[in-house]
Amino acid sequence: MQPELQNCRVVIVNKHIYEGEMLQQIVLQLGVPLDRITLYRKLHRQYVRTINSCDLLILEYSLYRYSQNSNRPFFTLPDNAALLFISADTHDQQVMELLSRDESDCVGYFWHEYEATGRIKQLLIGHILKKSLQGEVEQKTKQLADTLEELTLRLAEAIEGRDLGTGRHAKRISRYAEALGRAYVAQPNPQDREALSLENLPALRRAALLHDIGKLAIADSILKKRGRLTDSEKAIMNSHTTRGANILKGSELADLQAAFQVALTHHEKWDSSGYPQGLQAEGIPLMGRIVAIADVFDALTKRRRYQTNPPIEPRQMILDMRNSKQWSGHFDPYLLDLFAKIEEEVLALFNRGRRHETNSP
Repeated sequence: MQPELQNCRVVIVNKHIYEGEMLQQIVLQLGVPLDRITLYRKLHRQYVRTINSCDLLILEYSLYRYSQNSNRPFFTLPDNAALLFISADTHDQQVMELLSRDESDCVGYFWHEYEATGRIKQLLIGHILKKSLQGEVEQKTKQLADTLEELTLRLAEAIEGRDLGTGRHAKRISRYAEALGRAYVAQPNPQDREALSLENLPALRRAALLHDIGKLAIADSILKKRGRLTDSEKAIMNSHTTRGANILKGSELADLQAAFQVALTHHEKWDSSGYPQGLQAEGIPLMGRIVAIADVFDALTKRRRYQTNPPIEPRQMILDMRNSKQWSGHFDPYLLDLFAKIEEEVLALFNRGRRHETNSP
């Protein structure tokens, strides 16, 4: 018995009862349990789910061809299974085209038991090895992603530890930015599909965590000063954007490229009145525009050491950012509308953060 085959699931589709039962017996002898072998005499819509979940599909080619030539084809070959076709002509052009895919093979109608056994065994073991390798790759990829997430959080905490009073500012805006980014991606026709997708939302979240990384290069006498900064001190403080970009520039990693972009541009404004480059409208990278909204929203709904006015109520802040003359021209109007549409989610994140901070030592 092959222990590694015990968890395999095999589906046999053969219109000839005797031949189908012989194939079933071969699979059984290889070590696949009987309750994991399914035998059908035809292709039917109700069988599709079972077929799509199998490890090996043994399929009579004529049945497949018939299903494809019908007026309403309902069956497609499963993407994640090995395939063994049984065909009258193993050199048929259409059969050969099907065999060009990975994990596929073919035997003729008058197959010998030893031939069928060898090919079934080879396909099953090859499929198991492939699944095992994919599992290892996915596990390693997750471990790397978790490591990157942890390192980013630690670095964000180090930044906040130097800037008194910021609390969990970076963590909060990373959540707001991710929520706004998700809403953007969910739109039927987002303006810039290449700049943001579901796949790189984690990169946006991590980039938001590092938006103020340039503050690591700002002197404590300025960074921790209580009260208003002088004009020269303010200019130095504003340089945290370019200093942060210098820390992050030149990387080939997508996450650090996103972080570079956000660190440099999260203080740019839609009307070009921002810094450090005075970029305008869509000239500001999308992630920078998203984090700019999240940054200002969080800064003014939480008490910060350099603010004399009390925090603004979050629902009012969303309204002000869209309608107040004070913020006119600061933000991407399309993104502001989206931010207002996800107001309830933003408020839930705000309240969750407040509860977490209240309960933290």
